[in-house]
Amino acid sequence: GQYVVEGVRFNSDNPNVFNVFQGFKYEKLEQVDESKIDMFINDLTYGTIAGGNKEVFENILNWIAFIAQNAGQKTRTAIILQGLQRIGKNRFTDAISEMFSRYSQPNISTIEEFTGTFNSVVKNVMFAVLNEIMNYNESKKGTAQAMKTIITDKTIRINEKNQPRRRAENVINTIIVTNNDYPIQLDNSEGRYLVIKCKAVHRGDQEYFNKLRKGLDKDFYDNLLTFFLTRDISKFDPTDIPMTDAKKQLLNVSRTPVDDIIIKNYKKFKDGIPISEKRQDKTEKILSSKVDGQMDSWTVYKNHQQYSFQYVWCRIKDGISICPSVQLSCNFWCLIFFCLVLSFCLVLNLDLILHS
Repeated sequence: GQYVVEGVRFNSDNPNVFNVFQGFKYEKLEQVDESKIDMFINDLTYGTIAGGNKEVFENILNWIAFIAQNAGQKTRTAIILQGLQRIGKNRFTDAISEMFSRYSQPNISTIEEFTGTFNSVVKNVMFAVLNEIMNYNESKKGTAQAMKTIITDKTIRINEKNQPRRRAENVINTIIVTNNDYPIQLDNSEGRYLVIKCKAVHRGDQEYFNKLRKGLDKDFYDNLLTFFLTRDISKFDPTDIPMTDAKKQLLNVSRTPVDDIIIKNYKKFKDGIPISEKRQDKTEKILSSKVDGQMDSWTVYKNHQQYSFQYVWCRIKDGISICPSVQLSCNFWCLIFFCLVLSFCLVLNLDLILHS
């Protein structure tokens, strides 16, 4: 009979669809010999990569196991590893990349390879490492948005040289490795990233890393793959990410001028602005005048091209939670919304509205 291919997928149960995924390079064993992987799992991964944090450690293992047990599916999250050079971050990611060999990219040196004009590097890759990412800056806003798409979307637009653009499956799961404090901008409601500050437990310990390297043979990878394929992840939700001190710090440096104004003037948003205050000063003196010399409230509210009404409102709604120990009720949100509308009216001198 004639065999007809109905399509091409990374991994499909349909017998008439060609699968790109043809199994792993390494073998699944009947039983894991934990002595073969103990140094990698319980020392390097737990002590260095997870920084001795049990919750983070379990999340990392479950995240990798999810990729191994669900080839072609996305976790819809990414891991950021921050830390000094020569502490073992790349030893860890290189080993995971080798375990997923054939379907991995172990060393993508620039984020533009993901998000730039030619991005074929993401095609048919289930695990990738973005290595040594530099500090984020304002010119990379579009890049940060593109990364969100790569992390969460099930399809991606592929652009190869001398080839027409096309839609393709997006099966990639990403670890970002960096020595920098501000590799990417995070929104306050950001739930895509597990941010980890790795510990320098074995920095400069050449004897340790030589011993680790010598143990990374086929027997090691067979046992490592089996460990992840047989790990119980029935209760694991990849999007339930632990909050870490490293993520809090990254959120703090990611704050926008609008966030700063909301935090600095939180009480005024909560209590409202009396009309008597408006009559005394209709313009810049409403709320604060300056926030660290960056931007005043007049600029925020009046410059609609830079910060739209919807943007400011969303930042208030999302960013207000930066303030500690704040529990917001429905009535309180209504109060904030009323104060915001009133502030616009005051700043723009809409006296007819106020006196109608």
